[in-house]
Amino acid sequence: MKRLALGICVVIALLAAAGAASEREAERIVAVGDVHGAYQPLVELLRAAALIDADAHWSGGKATFVQLGDLVDRGPDDRRVLDLMMSLESEAEQHGGRVVALLGNHEVMNLIGDWRYVSLAAIAQFGGQRERRAAFAPSGKYGSWLRKRPAVEKIGDTVFVHGGLIEAVSKRGLRETRNRVRSEIKRIDAARATAVRLQLLPSTASLDDLLALKLPDLARFPSWLIANSEGPLWFRGYENWNDAELAARLPLILAAVDAKRIVVGHSVQLPAAIRVRAGGRAILIDTGMLGEPFYPGGAPLALEVQGERLTVIALDGTRIALLVGPEPARAALPTPKSGDIPR
Repeated sequence: MKRLALGICVVIALLAAAGAASEREAERIVAVGDVHGAYQPLVELLRAAALIDADAHWSGGKATFVQLGDLVDRGPDDRRVLDLMMSLESEAEQHGGRVVALLGNHEVMNLIGDWRYVSLAAIAQFGGQRERRAAFAPSGKYGSWLRKRPAVEKIGDTVFVHGGLIEAVSKRGLRETRNRVRSEIKRIDAARATAVRLQLLPSTASLDDLLALKLPDLARFPSWLIANSEGPLWFRGYENWNDAELAARLPLILAAVDAKRIVVGHSVQLPAAIRVRAGGRAILIDTGMLGEPFYPGGAPLALEVQGERLTVIALDGTRIALLVGPEPARAALPTPKSGDIPR
């Protein structure tokens, strides 16, 4: 009996040690906001955060890298950014790390045929519009990969999402929200395939052309999560709500998903800063990485989460701890010298 009891104690101790080790390995999370085709600034920021080496290969060990969506549009290097994220996802897994690339509204816009913000330079990288559309199609290299990305992810006590969550969405649960976004994209894909098969539209038709057909299955499209201003990809409440409204509503949202904080992109903070609101329960990290002319004063910044410790990482490796308290705060860093941030 004593031997049995001793054996049980040893097993419990080993499990506890394994759990503690696993917790330590997963505790470093580095999150980056909207990229918008800014390949070189992204690369330099990931180097500053010790996630990649000089050759842009994964060097982050067992860290978790979260990118909050909007990899594409506006900037010139969509394809290089996507290729980097896809390669890092594979490399990180081989080293015990993890890359989580979330869907932003601009990824979804590209997938469903809304190209309002695609730059001519980005189209040229693919060899033309037809080639780019094929690459973002359901069977295309980037289209198939993006359609598997989640719209929202929870890691430890932190929820990451491009725009944000309102009460009604958080009550659905994160899994249901992810599934709903994916199913809505599939509905657009199916409607487009049907329209092309019936020769109602060419395969290169835009989203507006598709919606103009007034297909019954797309009748309520404006209310879908992927299109609604209060959906997880478009919501800007954490930027626009006043302190009182945020303090009243955010605890309900977080309680529904059993989280301590939510980290979002989408709402750009200029001049470049990571903004902390509601005592650290909402953190806005879109810092306008693409810079001028789209985001004057924008610069690459990353957020590091290690347990309760929150740190801002700048392009030159500067690290500043975020002081979390009851008052709203902004963590900005010294403006880099001219030439430090490639545009």
